[in-house]
Amino acid sequence: FPVTILVIQNLPHTPKQAELLIIQSSYKDILTMEELMPGYAIIAFNGEGMWCEDDTWEGLIKNYDHVLLFANNDYPKNPNPGLEFARKHSLLYKIPFVCTPDGTASDISDYYKKYGKEMTIEFLNKVIENTNLLFI
Repeated sequence: FPVTILVIQNLPHTPKQAELLIIQSSYKDILTMEELMPGYAIIAFNGEGMWCEDDTWEGLIKNYDHVLLFANNDYPKNPNPGLEFARKHSLLYKIPFVCTPDGTASDISDYYKKYGKEMTIEFLNKVIENTNLLFI
C-alpha cells in the first residue's frame, strides 16, 4: 500500500531556535522569502495543502516563540482552497495566517515576479510588522 513520507522543506537550513517560524506553501516561496528577508526561520511541508502529524508539529514548534502560516490566496476561486486551508489550520493550531491581497498574486513568489523586489519587501515588512502585533 502507498506510504506518504513527510518532507519538511528547508528544515536543515532553518535556525533550530528563533522568535518566528514562517510556514510557506512551497519551496519556491521559501527561496523568495530567504532572498528578500534573510534570517527568518522558513519551512514548507511537501507542498500546497500538506500538513504534518500532530506529534511532528509539537516537536517542530517547541523551539519557536511564534508561528505564522503564509498561505496561498487562490482568489477569485470560490471557494478559495488556499484560504480554506489557512483558516482550518489557523483555528486548529491557534496560529495566525497571512496571504497576498486579493487580486494580486497567489503566493509570495508570484507577487515578487509581478511587483518586483522593492514592493515585495515593503509588503513583507508590513506583514511581519502586523503579525508582531498579534503576538503581543
